[in-house]
Amino acid sequence: MAFVLYIAIVTAAAGPFQRSPLAVERKRWDALSFAAWMCALISAFALPWSGAPLSAYLGVGSWLWFPSAAASLSLLKPGDGSGRAERRLTAILNTAAIMAALYLFMLTVGVPGDIPGIEGPGSITSLEGIVNWRVICALTLFFVSSVLSFAPARGTGRASSLLSFSYASFLSLIFVPPAHIFAQGTAPARAIVLDVAAYFCVAEIIHILVLGTTCQLISNVPKRHIAAVCAAMTATGAYFLSSSLDVSYFLK
Repeated sequence: MAFVLYIAIVTAAAGPFQRSPLAVERKRWDALSFAAWMCALISAFALPWSGAPLSAYLGVGSWLWFPSAAASLSLLKPGDGSGRAERRLTAILNTAAIMAALYLFMLTVGVPGDIPGIEGPGSITSLEGIVNWRVICALTLFFVSSVLSFAPARGTGRASSLLSFSYASFLSLIFVPPAHIFAQGTAPARAIVLDVAAYFCVAEIIHILVLGTTCQLISNVPKRHIAAVCAAMTATGAYFLSSSLDVSYFLK
């Protein structure tokens, strides 16, 4: 019952905001589109909304998000508005580079969490990020780079819409501090509910406004220019993250 409710909530959050007319969408809804939709749904199951993903009940950690999201993005057809293969490759490689930098930071500093996984990088903001300007700059650059790299590959079909919501949720869990750190003294049970609600709302904002608006704004920008900007921002973010290791606060 919990899984059914989860599917209903996630698809309701993602589906109503697709842009393609229903009649056109039905013509495109074939086996490949369904496979992309299923992979996007699996990626949503791997998101640790409450600290642990629903996939954990099946014995699979949040690392499942990476291959399932990549598979969904790869299966999207150009006819779904997702663009050519190089746009999707840029999004995949840029996300991989960002996560590699975050995992290296985790290993060096000792941030708790599995590698690969989403819980560990997501805890950086609650443990260290909001007290160190270098980490804040790094995470900000990573977030903007992620949006710029994914937006050109964002389509308008059901599968693409669901994947967009899953990716937006991933960004909110990684880069947005949990809500309970701003509500000191909140009971643990209420803190979990507060965090889930806040992450869900932020994910909707990123899905609808940030990714959607960015997709429109950069639609006429040469994709090689976008890829170059993303690479520069990711590299600069990695520099800020590595330079933060020189701060004595992190060497205690």
